[in-house]
Amino acid sequence: MNRLREGFGSAPEAASNASRGFFARLSSFPLLHRAQPAVLILGLAGGFLLAITDFLTVVHVEVVTASCQDLATPSLADSCVSKGSEQHSWALLVLGLLALAMTYGAAAGRSRPAAAALLLIGVGALAVFFAVDLPDVSKTGQIGLNFANAQAKAGAGFWTELVGACLLVFAGAVGLTRARR
Repeated sequence: MNRLREGFGSAPEAASNASRGFFARLSSFPLLHRAQPAVLILGLAGGFLLAITDFLTVVHVEVVTASCQDLATPSLADSCVSKGSEQHSWALLVLGLLALAMTYGAAAGRSRPAAAALLLIGVGALAVFFAVDLPDVSKTGQIGLNFANAQAKAGAGFWTELVGACLLVFAGAVGLTRARR
């Protein structure tokens, strides 16, 4: 105690203020600017949702009396459930992985081309959604011809595709407005 009073030593100072919050700590991430956490979070979420869409059911056909697979002949049983990979030939997985890479460039590097790429990936995914998946939600196909009560319904992949594409469009737009001037 006497040494402290005499100036032989001092108490160590705190290294950092740990109460600054999530976004303040996120801004200390290497190369990540304070204005970019929204781009990072939206881009990662949108890219992930787009990538998992190809593994989920996009459209499925329901028959009131029993399950579609039980009623359909073996050749038609495959048309009861349509996965994302069958609908888009793995295109959304590729777009989702590309979006994850562009997210880092748009958020960490504040790159305008990466932000524009995020915007274009989102628009491309929305084009696939409106051109390929949305029309299929109302089509029962061959199952509908055989069973009058058949109904086509949207699956989880239908919604993850829509939300992921919208998040990427928004992330790209935010990245373009907040990019380096």
